[in-house]
Amino acid sequence: MTSPVFATSLMVEVHGIHGAEKENVLAYLKIAGEKSRTDLLPSRIRRLHAQAPREIKQALQPYGYYEVLVRARLIKDKDSWIARYEIEPGPPVIITDLNIRIIGPAEQQPKLQQYLDELSTRVGDRLQHVHYENIKKALLQLAVQTGHLDAEYAESRIDVDLKKKTAAIILELISGPRYRFGKVTIFQDAYDEDFLRRYIKFQQGEYYAPTALLKLQADLSNSGLFERIDIEPRRDLAIGGEIPIYLHLTESKPRKWKFGLGYGTDTGFRGNIRHTRRLGRRGHKIGFDLLASENIQSLLGTYIIPLKDPISEEMAYTARVSNETTESRDSKIASLSGSYSAMQGNWRRVVSLNYEYEDFTVAEQTDETLFLYPIVSWSRTWADDRINPTHGRRYYLKLLGASDNVLSDASFLQAQTNGKWILDLGSRNRLLARAEVGATLVDNILELPASKRFYAGGDTSIRGYGYEELGPVNALGEVVGGKYLLIGSLELDHRLSDKWSVAAFYDAGNALNDFDDLSDQIAEGAGFGVRWHSPVGPVRVDFAWALTEPYEGFRLHLVIGPDL
Repeated sequence: MTSPVFATSLMVEVHGIHGAEKENVLAYLKIAGEKSRTDLLPSRIRRLHAQAPREIKQALQPYGYYEVLVRARLIKDKDSWIARYEIEPGPPVIITDLNIRIIGPAEQQPKLQQYLDELSTRVGDRLQHVHYENIKKALLQLAVQTGHLDAEYAESRIDVDLKKKTAAIILELISGPRYRFGKVTIFQDAYDEDFLRRYIKFQQGEYYAPTALLKLQADLSNSGLFERIDIEPRRDLAIGGEIPIYLHLTESKPRKWKFGLGYGTDTGFRGNIRHTRRLGRRGHKIGFDLLASENIQSLLGTYIIPLKDPISEEMAYTARVSNETTESRDSKIASLSGSYSAMQGNWRRVVSLNYEYEDFTVAEQTDETLFLYPIVSWSRTWADDRINPTHGRRYYLKLLGASDNVLSDASFLQAQTNGKWILDLGSRNRLLARAEVGATLVDNILELPASKRFYAGGDTSIRGYGYEELGPVNALGEVVGGKYLLIGSLELDHRLSDKWSVAAFYDAGNALNDFDDLSDQIAEGAGFGVRWHSPVGPVRVDFAWALTEPYEGFRLHLVIGPDL
């Protein structure tokens, strides 16, 4: 018996075509799929090579090439093999007739008509089967999304005339009747039914739309009230074109615990414990949050009441005690507040009334204050990816104030806004821009508690400086906090791989009491960083240098979490 001769290497070369056509040919070629094997017998190589021309012709038909010429050569050099294919695709088949008909009520649907009007495939284009399949799929999906659940194709074909090199696309969609939503029946016993029906945004008799059911499922899931949500459209029970909806809900556990650990150079090591419990049959929740870090310790209790639209509208009553120690201040705070939160278009608006006691030390000042003040804030964030965005934006605006005539030790009015922008520059590059502006109207900044003054410096402020290290100073050079805040930042990020990127940045700004000699008051920091793109967002490690006084050499900044 003789031992078989094994091929030590096999190369496959395809010439004459490029792009998607070449990729499809290589995907069809069995010889290309087996070229990495080291146990191929010569007989196997010859057999795969012999069938390659037929596979190449099949691979090019979906791109409109039906008269393909293939010159195939199999070259052997010792134990190495080269399978070479010179391809002439020939003249493509051209679409000369695009006959798409919709029969039934869907013919008048604006969405379907808009899709056909904006169709990129036209008469005169090269025939590509994938475009035909996309049109066929999209039309049927649009019909179903607009309530035509019985829609089906009476005809769907491509007629190819090889002699004339022409093709006719024929699609005839029979839409059938347009269904409507019927009665929604809810199966559960944990909550009042009128409360749950606030989540349902469609009415009986409205045209059926699967997207409305998907939104209902997402909203119920995000509420945290249910462990399992099953939405069952009972098309078999439809009467008069109305489809009954059965909603089966399984309650989740009423108590939940969450634990978190983290580290940031502004806060040091930190831990968080959160406990929430549902109360009653109308979705009320009570929660307790304990946060402990080297610089900040707080205990927060919250009672939340869902309102008319429980998806986006709620009342919250909060009690908080905290101790905050930074480079510039030491504050002990106790507060009571009530807030109303709702969506205004794409913006989240929060209105709250706060009664707050603060015992603080800033520089040589030690004092106690009591303030009753309202806050109104608006925020909006959108991005292509909330965890690792390539482009997106974030805006935040806050207004607050108090009067010494209404349970407050002083009068003031304050506004603060910040924004962040992420721009995709292509070639795996991003530009991140950040700005923050604040202004306070007050007779004397020393009348305000430490937590209501502006400071600068830190991981998300001006890197190269400690957390809240910068701001106006007293005669001894100690930071006392300012009336105004100006901060700007630019960062260029380059992606090295799916998991890693590097960045260079420049930050500038400060907290101020006036704008005299502004350039002399601006603090600057710059440096570079490394980012690891984890499943919970980037882990950002920055090495920053202070470019203006006080100089402290380089400073390490570590932040974990999404960019926006």
